[in-house]
Amino acid sequence: MPDYQVSWDADASSHEGGRLSLSGHIDFDNCVDVMHEGECYLSNGARSEKKVSIDVSGVENAHSVLLSVLLRWIAFTEKNHIEVGVTGLSGKMFEVARVSGIDTVLPIQ
Repeated sequence: MPDYQVSWDADASSHEGGRLSLSGHIDFDNCVDVMHEGECYLSNGARSEKKVSIDVSGVENAHSVLLSVLLRWIAFTEKNHIEVGVTGLSGKMFEVARVSGIDTVLPIQ
């Protein structure tokens, strides 16, 4: 069983669109699976949504590979004309994003 979970909640709020939630440990061993699983949810669930929130508050570790996954999901949503925001980024992960300059690209809410 994987040590992470990706889930889709289409009923997050009728005004807020859908929510893609990520929890558990994200690392080099599982990042490709996490990325593909999230893209499947975004592809299937977000078709009817024009706005999606990506919630990473359940991620238990601060690993730079999470930023790579988020960037891939952001690119996917932009390509599909879906407004997106990232919530729940831990202080440590925000600092990694800031130091690397990625905080200027991620739509952090």
